[in-house]
Amino acid sequence: MFQLSLFVESPDSDKPLRIASEAIRQLKAVISSYDVVSSEPYWKVDGWYKVTCDIQTNDPLNRVQAESLVSRISDKWEWDEVGSSAHSSAKDMAAIFCDDAIKFASCWFEELN
Repeated sequence: MFQLSLFVESPDSDKPLRIASEAIRQLKAVISSYDVVSSEPYWKVDGWYKVTCDIQTNDPLNRVQAESLVSRISDKWEWDEVGSSAHSSAKDMAAIFCDDAIKFASCWFEELN
């Protein structure tokens, strides 16, 4: 299982959910299910929404597979020292996301082989 949070610039609360759904479709070959845990205005930036999803994969992943998986969402990720979580930023890293409205993303993997 892993958790993915997408920070989406949007004038309304419906668009971020649609964008998250489209982004997760990019992962459909590897995931078995997902649940939207929350979708709410992001308190730090006006006009942004944070959508957080819990995602189940078909099989356990290793670090290389996890990197390949999240590369379908954004082309640049910075991983923590442990290698279980990462973030991507359009502003700080000039990352290119699968949708231009996504400005930041973070992920956390429960267990990597």
